[in-house]
Amino acid sequence: MAAITAFLLVYYSIPMIIRIANNKQLYDSPDNDRKLHLSNTPNLGGVSIFLSVILAYLCWSFAFEEDVKVHFIITALIILFFTGIRDDLNAMRATQKLLLQILAASAIIFGAELRVTHFFGILGIHDIPYWFSISFTYFLIIVIINAVNLIDGIDGLAAGLSAIISTTFGVWFYLIGLSTLCFISFLHAAALIAFLRFNFSNNPKLKIFMGDSGSMVVGGILSVCTLRFLETCWSNPLYFLEAGPGIAVAILIIPLFDTLRVFVIRILQGHSPFRADRNHLHHLLLNLGLTHRSSSFIMYGINIIYIIGAFIFKDSKPTPMLLTLFFSCLILLNILPFSLKFLLQKMKHHKYIHYFIKEGHSISTESAVFKGE
Repeated sequence: MAAITAFLLVYYSIPMIIRIANNKQLYDSPDNDRKLHLSNTPNLGGVSIFLSVILAYLCWSFAFEEDVKVHFIITALIILFFTGIRDDLNAMRATQKLLLQILAASAIIFGAELRVTHFFGILGIHDIPYWFSISFTYFLIIVIINAVNLIDGIDGLAAGLSAIISTTFGVWFYLIGLSTLCFISFLHAAALIAFLRFNFSNNPKLKIFMGDSGSMVVGGILSVCTLRFLETCWSNPLYFLEAGPGIAVAILIIPLFDTLRVFVIRILQGHSPFRADRNHLHHLLLNLGLTHRSSSFIMYGINIIYIIGAFIFKDSKPTPMLLTLFFSCLILLNILPFSLKFLLQKMKHHKYIHYFIKEGHSISTESAVFKGE
């Protein structure tokens, strides 16, 4: 019922938000560079996602015994929401956003008392000192928040991946009996699924982006779930997973690896890692001529395969699993554009290929997909 409530709240509130945004001219305008949508599009979908998650939780929380300090988590989400909405309406400096993200992370670490307390034997490290635990947890939260923000570059990608990730965490929390986090994970996923109906829409009157207000809140929720997941993998003797860190990385593989990848490319090119460009994986797929929807579904499939594989090999040691994830991603996601290019060339006369490729797009050997690689 909580998930249905969150779904319906998003489904029926977004058309109202779109009308208000259009009336007040609160939208994201195309620039023919990185913002390739065809018309002015409202970017306040995060308002609906945030309010729906909070309201659905408040409506149904009476049915669950609280097993985490939710009021501090909500405090962190409020900070992230207002940071994002401020940035959506009037761009903020990166340092301002970072300081507010650190404030939100403080509420999670010191208020909700969620932090990384053990290294699972990675590189031979088990127990870690308190100062390192706090520092690493700050780093982890900020990385996840910004990773979700960075992949929010094409229709459906950030919302769909986050729904998959949140559902995975929800199933885990259900299995180990953590009802509150299970509850939040599923209603969060339901809100994102409802949002996809509008984010994927081809009708300009129904189209909306989640904006930073959405991506920061979504990233905040996923960071909380990740921290709780890691804690339960180590502290719960019935569900002990030595490969917990590797499984957590696999669950978040696309956002994390894509962020690492673009940062490395930017640094190697002599640019700031925070400089905007078109080196994201989703940009490479678009350069092949794929539509936003087909590009997003390819990324969904890859993330799901990694999640399933990680749980199949859940008894592995953490260090070998992390190395396997890294090198397999390095190989798979860098040969993916070449493989798809070859496949699309072979299928270019197939009667259904137009569902996956933008109309009129030619697949050239000089495609920009190879630039900078």
